[in-house]
Amino acid sequence: MKTISYRNTHIHRVSKILMLTLFLVFSDFITVKAAFNDVILKAMSDELNRNMENLVYKDFEKPFYIAYTVYDIEVERYSYSLGGRNMSVTDRGLSGGVRVMIGDYKLTDENYNDYTGRVNRDNEYMPMPIDPDYDGIRRYLWKATDNVYKSAAETYKNKVAAMKQQNMTEDDLPAPDFSKEKPREYIVKDNSWTSEDVSFEQLSKELSKVFLAYPDIIGSQVYMSNTKVYRYYINSEGTRLAVPESMITLSVTGAAYNRYNDLVSEDMSLESLSTANLPPADTLKSYIRTFADNLMERCGMENWDDTYSGPVLFENQAVCEVVFSDLFATGSGLVASRDQLVNNSYRGIYLENSNTLERRIGKKVISDLISVYDVPSLKSYNNIPLMGYYSIDNEGVAPKDTLPLVESGILKTLLTNRIPIKSIPYSTGHSRSAIGDGSISTTVGPSNVILKSNAPLSKSELRKKLIDMAVDEGLDYAIILRPAIAGSLNCPVNVFKVDVKTGKETRITGVNPGVSDFDIMKDIVATSNHNVVLNTSQIGGNGPYGGGSATSYIYPDAVLVEDYELNSINQMLMKQPPAIQNPLKEE
Repeated sequence: MKTISYRNTHIHRVSKILMLTLFLVFSDFITVKAAFNDVILKAMSDELNRNMENLVYKDFEKPFYIAYTVYDIEVERYSYSLGGRNMSVTDRGLSGGVRVMIGDYKLTDENYNDYTGRVNRDNEYMPMPIDPDYDGIRRYLWKATDNVYKSAAETYKNKVAAMKQQNMTEDDLPAPDFSKEKPREYIVKDNSWTSEDVSFEQLSKELSKVFLAYPDIIGSQVYMSNTKVYRYYINSEGTRLAVPESMITLSVTGAAYNRYNDLVSEDMSLESLSTANLPPADTLKSYIRTFADNLMERCGMENWDDTYSGPVLFENQAVCEVVFSDLFATGSGLVASRDQLVNNSYRGIYLENSNTLERRIGKKVISDLISVYDVPSLKSYNNIPLMGYYSIDNEGVAPKDTLPLVESGILKTLLTNRIPIKSIPYSTGHSRSAIGDGSISTTVGPSNVILKSNAPLSKSELRKKLIDMAVDEGLDYAIILRPAIAGSLNCPVNVFKVDVKTGKETRITGVNPGVSDFDIMKDIVATSNHNVVLNTSQIGGNGPYGGGSATSYIYPDAVLVEDYELNSINQMLMKQPPAIQNPLKEE
């Protein structure tokens, strides 16, 4: 037996939602596959009802709300280099999370940070059984509920006392602490991954062999993970959910010495919710060959030694990965973040601002050429399956089919869960799973994001506008950022100089891109008239390993930004290349 510990990030950006640390207990040999199981829901329901009826301790108030989450997780991970196995692991286990609230919808123990040191947390934990065992699940939930309840009740007591001391009432809070939502039942008993027709281990091995043809690449790895989850959720309001979820990830890394004996490393990755949507093996091999060729070309180039400030044309994935990278960043993007009530020994009790954009609803926040819509109900676009589709979020809230976030540059609303903010006192239904490498957490995140341009141009018109803008600024060349591989994957972005006189493109390297933040979207002056799709969880996420919710971006495949800065990188002074060459070069 082996025990793997994971930190539960199911906190909705509010530190006082008290959740136990998750412990996934995996067996060395899988005997049961992750699948729908009535036993799990029955154990959750029976223990929740018992606690709602009987839970009380000392002079603490009884809970008004309890929610349980149980994840049945199965994961396989493989890592290969040059056809040789580095890792081969198949795990399965259960994990759980408990949420207990004291008070009522208007005032709970949450949205409160107490730095006076008065909250005592009991961190004892009871392991979750590996298999769906009724008694074991109930015992875990019983102990977890007891721990979370005592901490929540003490926090609520301190919060109420602190507010009274400062003559603060519930009406002084920016919004109710918890939104009222309609209870729902959504039970999916059939999963989409019962019949797998792909051997991920064999595929990883074959893909890694591509690097045998590149002896100058001194380090390479192909890593694949296949995570399958059955997520069970119930709460005391009557919501019951059982939903299968999954994430397949392919990651490729490569490293080589450039002409200056600096070690250069690059990576690429792609994600899919099912094997049916994975590109064929031959396509994946062609991606890796292009990736390797691109790395070797970079290593043979002279480093660019200049600075640039002026118009830049972003193409394909670079549009999402650079221009719109902070669109859904927590605290500064289109994701709501509740102002926290803070109590410390120096300032007393006060409200701490969390999201700067909330105060700009109804105002211009990005270029008036751009509109942004979140469309959870969209299953495909131009026959491309969208990984952002869902019908019920992780708290049982049904999102609108289409949610306008920004229209012609004007901010309309933000994504929320059941932690309301002043201007949005309800959930938009965007409490979503973030599935990482064998782990899962809950975050507030987008679904299918449509980035729409109000005045699109053709590619040739965009290129002409780029050059004309560079000429107007007295520049000898303009800049294009273009991914090494165009498609629904994350990969290195190449930089090209475009001679304003001849239009000739020259790739450059040794470039340090400028800082990309939300404000770059204000500088968009034109977009293309052709949309493409990027399925990813790796942009602007706050889930495990930096990933967020499974999101599909439908976006113009080229965006022209008025002003962007590039600088040359600093050269390494101490270089120690290998004393003798790679043995693969001698074969």
